[in-house]
Amino acid sequence: MKGSETWIDAERSVRRKQGFRAHALAYVTANSAMIAGWATSGGRFWPLWPLTGWGAGLLAHYTSAYRRTVPERRIERELERLR
Repeated sequence: MKGSETWIDAERSVRRKQGFRAHALAYVTANSAMIAGWATSGGRFWPLWPLTGWGAGLLAHYTSAYRRTVPERRIERELERLR
């Protein structure tokens, strides 16, 4: 049902995944252009730096968009331990 807690959680999940896919497309597009620019000008492979830095950010975005939720039994076990 629209508006329920489950619906809201599912919508957030879909939005996170859409955001990651847009980020990945921008990464591929921009870095392809940088590599093409390097290929036409030569020299040292300078696109390595943006590929690496931006790639680390993309990896972090992936883990936040696709991370698994914590199983309820682990939460319950932790609550019991803290009581």
